[in-house]
Amino acid sequence: IGGWLTTLAAVSFTISTVGFTRVQKKLGLTMTTVLGLMLVAAGLALIGLAPDVRWTMAAAVLYVGGIPLFTPAVPILLMQCVPANKRGWVMGLDSAVNAAARIFAPLLLGQLYAKNTTACFVVGGGIVAAAAA
Repeated sequence: IGGWLTTLAAVSFTISTVGFTRVQKKLGLTMTTVLGLMLVAAGLALIGLAPDVRWTMAAAVLYVGGIPLFTPAVPILLMQCVPANKRGWVMGLDSAVNAAARIFAPLLLGQLYAKNTTACFVVGGGIVAAAAA
């Protein structure tokens, strides 16, 4: 397990340090965000649908590959869309929404996870895919 987690961390680190800039230059910031979110969505859904450990690992690579594509892009996009005098308020709101999601998503999806693990991951992936749209 330790080796696998190290591999996933290396994938994320590599995309963060090398991949983000290259993808962003090629696709633009908005499409980089969408690509990252779609990789996360696919990873989550496929983790739930994976028939064995190998498929779970492949899905986890998609998931960790998507996070460093959308995470830095969202604040940049927000700052481009918001007037300078409103940026602090918008970034505070963004932080509050993220904090609330970190509290309530596990509570809500935890109920589903207890009943149907597959559905929990598929629903989570669907929510992320909807956010990308």
